[in-house]
Amino acid sequence: MSKFQNIFLSLTLFLFATASWAENIPWQVIDQGGRISSLGNYELLDASGQGAIGRVNIPGYTLFAGYILPLSTLTTITITRPDSGTRISGNAVIIEATTSEDVTGLDFYYKASDADTWTIIGNGIVQSPTYRVYWNTISLENGNYNLQAVAENGPSSPEITVTIDYQNPDYVEGWVKENDNNVVAKGDAGCTLTIPAGAIDTQTVVRISRPTNIPASNLPAAGLYIEVVLENGQTQLNSPVTISFVYNEGNGIVVGTNIHEEDLKIYIYSNTGWQELSTHVNTADNIATATTDHFTIFGLFGSVASNLSNVRVYPNPFKPFDENPETGKLYDGSLHSGIIFDRLTENATLKIFNLAGELVDEISGITGKAQWDAKNSSGKEVASGVYIYLVTDKEGRKTTGKFVIIR
Repeated sequence: MSKFQNIFLSLTLFLFATASWAENIPWQVIDQGGRISSLGNYELLDASGQGAIGRVNIPGYTLFAGYILPLSTLTTITITRPDSGTRISGNAVIIEATTSEDVTGLDFYYKASDADTWTIIGNGIVQSPTYRVYWNTISLENGNYNLQAVAENGPSSPEITVTIDYQNPDYVEGWVKENDNNVVAKGDAGCTLTIPAGAIDTQTVVRISRPTNIPASNLPAAGLYIEVVLENGQTQLNSPVTISFVYNEGNGIVVGTNIHEEDLKIYIYSNTGWQELSTHVNTADNIATATTDHFTIFGLFGSVASNLSNVRVYPNPFKPFDENPETGKLYDGSLHSGIIFDRLTENATLKIFNLAGELVDEISGITGKAQWDAKNSSGKEVASGVYIYLVTDKEGRKTTGKFVIIR
């Protein structure tokens, strides 16, 4: 043992023997690199530096690999929910963080990204090794906010940034109570849930989000989808819940689609695929409403006809060169181009004939609607005139009609 080590050990043993005043004396703390890092009480190591032969509590420090280290160098605190960059809103946005075992408590803070002052959200509820807090964002303005979790014994998580966005959030989280009538809305999806008293088992948080993966469908889609999840894990409801979508339309057609608003239906997704819900469409207020007793993924679609009694063809006559999109537009792949046949059944076949009875073109495997480019099967534009269409459903039932092309 070196002369310095003898002096150091003798001095520290003396201090432990006179603990009544040793606790008040600042002592140097050595970090893992061996350099002097700060002042404070210390943990006495043996001559090899590998074990403690005496101990004084040092808030914010621990013994690791023979050295006294600040906990902040060893403790891991990570905010795991929400992800940084998420757009959120609601009166119960769940913030979660995971920690290493040496954290005794965790507080969550937020601040506007362009501000300096932090505000506490609350003390984390322990669900070891995860801490959780519920953040009410309703009184806050739209904008970017930083979040951080801070342990009671000093260490903190890296900051993350989220955006409070009431018009276009990635998801909304809100409290729902089992004995109350609850209303929760997600702005960008135009969706509102009305959950009556008794529909859920316990008070919990409901999350409304756009599904990460939208299940495939042959249905004509209106582009509005939501996924509804209860934090308590309940999926089957005790009584029906009302779900409504607000849609945009022009001249009775849902914007961005070829769907007539009166044909809109809310569908629910299950293991067997998309299932139609009985839907009421309020065309005056542009709201489609249905009820459900199960929470999962929902979408707004144009309905698929059960028979061929209401097939429509438009525009009729088709005038692609009169510079009026209402009476016809050459087919270019866009939604309102070509001649549209809708209210078709599932897996229908469309055949087009001229007045001589000659087959001009055929489209098969149609569900809901078809757009015809006014070209024959060889890809050549057909002449002006009267044409006959024949639609056949998968059961072999048929309907026919006429339309006119004026070039």
